[in-house]
Amino acid sequence: MTEEVIHDLRVPVYDTRVRFIRRNRTTERLMGLWYEERQQGEALAFLRALGRVQPKPLICALPAEWVVQDGA
Repeated sequence: MTEEVIHDLRVPVYDTRVRFIRRNRTTERLMGLWYEERQQGEALAFLRALGRVQPKPLICALPAEWVVQDGA
């Protein structure tokens, strides 16, 4: 499913557990598309939504270390 949308699977996969989102029309559309994609399957749903949304929002990926387990 993902390859049909983004055409090339050699792209970074984003960790979506922590998100800072500026609310505007583009990001609201992205969140709606992401919700739709999650209904079809969670794996790579964000990439599919990002591939479908127009115009493309600015994505600033943060280090994975920012997500800390409880007690760490």
